[in-house]
Amino acid sequence: MPLGGRVKVAPNVSGVGAVTITSKYFTIWKSSGTKIVSKKTSAWLSAGSYKVTTTVTWKVKKRSGGYYPSKTTTRTQPLVVAISTATCATTDDAKRVKTGDSKTVVSWKLYSAGSLDYADGNHEDWRYALCGSDTQWVWVTYTDGTVTDTWAE
Repeated sequence: MPLGGRVKVAPNVSGVGAVTITSKYFTIWKSSGTKIVSKKTSAWLSAGSYKVTTTVTWKVKKRSGGYYPSKTTTRTQPLVVAISTATCATTDDAKRVKTGDSKTVVSWKLYSAGSLDYADGNHEDWRYALCGSDTQWVWVTYTDGTVTDTWAE
């Protein structure tokens, strides 16, 4: 994540076969022991070290069509959100840019402030460095300050 940015985290849980996930949430503590998130399905975190307790409730479908009683499983694990030292974007980074993103969000996702290439009133084309290339770019078109198009070239 870029300096000053935040990242959205959510429980990464899935069921296989006849398992159905009925609920999933987590509680997050800072490394100092302060609880910052309680029983949420997602949260925005800044750089730092955290302890995450994920709770999942699930059930298994019977052959007869009903369900066995629900079970709950809890797991606690560390989470470290680090600041990236990247100064260029990969094609995977470019795929994370979405219509409606602001210039600040795009600069976080592409690890660069970018440079203005063309401006015409409310319409602007910006280019961001593509890793491993001096001649290829990630292009982002903004209209009224939000993304309307993006492509790698």
